[in-house]
Amino acid sequence: MAWPSAVSMLCLSLLVSGCAAARVDLPDASSQRELIVRDIDNDQKGLPLFKRILDHRPAADGERFTIVRMRAGLPQQSFDIAIIGKDFDLHKPWEAFYSWTGRGFAWGMETAGRMTMSALQSSSGGNQKGLAAVVVAGTVVPVTIGTVTGFVVGIAEGVSSAVEESWKVLTSSQETIVTTTKYEHDGRGRLLLMRMYAADGVRELVRTEFHYNGDEMSPLRTVITNRVDGTVKTVR
Repeated sequence: MAWPSAVSMLCLSLLVSGCAAARVDLPDASSQRELIVRDIDNDQKGLPLFKRILDHRPAADGERFTIVRMRAGLPQQSFDIAIIGKDFDLHKPWEAFYSWTGRGFAWGMETAGRMTMSALQSSSGGNQKGLAAVVVAGTVVPVTIGTVTGFVVGIAEGVSSAVEESWKVLTSSQETIVTTTKYEHDGRGRLLLMRMYAADGVRELVRTEFHYNGDEMSPLRTVITNRVDGTVKTVR
């Protein structure tokens, strides 16, 4: 039997090394995971921080939390989720209030009341009938109302089954998605863009853009555009 020539061995070596390189480039499913956090903080540059990690999924009526989907240690998408309970009252619905912190928007939640009234008075002359009509109708698109310090999202009874099926993030009928945020990174893992959407995943509420100087890993400036009222804020 003839031994392989040096050229044949070299070709075989190149072929094997090429296959090995291809295998390294394949996505690693084990690098994908989900975090449950109370909420998302922001550092001085507006970058998201996932510090308040929960060891359980909240289930009590009125609680809120955020699911963060990670890949290779980087956030890909997050979902702000509210527990509205079995006895959801369409005449007194929950609402989320996203307030400006100076570095980003943080959210809280309570039943409709003075918060909605003051928001409506500042944005629509106190005509709250429009909000009530839309929420009672069970629309899948949350109502957003521009305010000086943030915006209010009226929480309907849930998102459409088609939208939820595409995300597969809810585990019970008591959970409802309030907003979802998508994250985009460059080849070095730097966060370039965050887009917060209403629960339908279509209407953009907040866009956050990170600008860097050369190869630096910390943003030079962060530009945050509130699509609800059109205001633009810059964090340096």
